[in-house]
Amino acid sequence: MAQPRRYAVGDTPVPGYCLLEFLGQGNFGEVWKATAPGQTEVALKLIDLTGQAGLREFAALEKMRRIRHTNLIPLHAYWILDEDGHVLDVESLRGPATAVTSSRPVTLVIAMGLGSKSLFDRLAECRADDNLGIPHSELLRYMEDAARALDYLNRPYHDLGEGPVAIIHGDVKPQNILIVGDGAAVCDFGLARAVDSLRKTTATPVTVAYAAPEALNGKPGPFTDQYCLALSYVELRTGELPFDSALSLLGVINVHREGTLDRPGTTRSNWSCSASAASASRLARDPP
Repeated sequence: MAQPRRYAVGDTPVPGYCLLEFLGQGNFGEVWKATAPGQTEVALKLIDLTGQAGLREFAALEKMRRIRHTNLIPLHAYWILDEDGHVLDVESLRGPATAVTSSRPVTLVIAMGLGSKSLFDRLAECRADDNLGIPHSELLRYMEDAARALDYLNRPYHDLGEGPVAIIHGDVKPQNILIVGDGAAVCDFGLARAVDSLRKTTATPVTVAYAAPEALNGKPGPFTDQYCLALSYVELRTGELPFDSALSLLGVINVHREGTLDRPGTTRSNWSCSASAASASRLARDPP
């Protein structure tokens, strides 16, 4: 079976993009800081596509590239690589899942805007300074920015080829909210959907710890991203998610589905009343 190449600092996965620093491992693969043509800096995501039956069309990813908002990390470009690291022609990969190609696609490379750090990284800094979480006024600024981005995505006026539709991020979490300047921007919007299509899997591409009940059931809706953002706020403000950290994966899923979260404001005193009420509403199992 074809395997993706392993990369190191100094490598150029695609022409003109040189890896500078490994930033981390996400749900879909590795994230690197890289230089782009003109010596600008970007984030490169290297996503493993091996072990799948083939590829579906790339229209979703291409159209997501056109979406722009101040609080969304932009998608600049993407490439498909074979096992030898050669860039494949996207057009030649479209077609029936049974189509046989001489070069098997094994890696999806996506160039995206670069933030200074994620809110998860910022939380770690605050915890290292003996704080429970990110200071209230600072965190609210980031949450307002993220909420604006999600409100924009969730409005039903994005034309992806089948008429105006709403876009559901589906995987909002502290790792996907980046600090840019003195504000915040959401990344990976629509990427879960696009990668799910590329991999031809029926699995729900969510992070269970932050997942809304309807997303766990494979039916994300208009309140899904609000739920995830509220969970993120809880963790970023208090340093903990609102359930027992010792729970098994199934236990966490049941907590979400049964609506038995430790609701904000019930056990912690450092929440503002307004933030507690707003988060509690968004964490409701059956939102209004």
